[in-house]
Amino acid sequence: DYDLMIEYPALWSAIFRYALQGQCWEDAFEACLSNPVKERQKNNFRRLVLSMVDAGETGLLLDKMIFFVVNGKESGKGMDLYEVAAGALVEASQRAASDEAFGRFASVKVDYRGCLYALHAAYGDWRRSCQALDFFGALTLFRVPSGDDVEHASSPETKEADRHIMDEL
Repeated sequence: DYDLMIEYPALWSAIFRYALQGQCWEDAFEACLSNPVKERQKNNFRRLVLSMVDAGETGLLLDKMIFFVVNGKESGKGMDLYEVAAGALVEASQRAASDEAFGRFASVKVDYRGCLYALHAAYGDWRRSCQALDFFGALTLFRVPSGDDVEHASSPETKEADRHIMDEL
């Protein structure tokens, strides 16, 4: 059985790595899902998501690849690629915000939060779409305060009210 051979997962990982480098997204996706080691599948899919977003291929990612649930063979547990992609984008968004806060700027700025919003919207999960917009208080920033409203717009009470509105969605 090929799944039991040590070389088989390494071969699929090599195929994935070279497909990713060549931006052959569908081949990388196939290699990712063909790897018999579930942890490698998950890690490779996370890398694929971030590579596609970095390359500006979010549309292809949403159109063709996200909405699969992969059934686990040995463990009986499935891997929801939508959730894996969302987790990867949240972490990338947090990392980018942290880097920016500490004065480290990437040469190419990618809007991971916007991609996360698009992912949730494409999936029809509007509550999580709104939460992606409010990541680090973005909804509060969309308001245009004037005069005395400047302090009120950034107050903890206002941010809590925004979160309450999103919870109602």
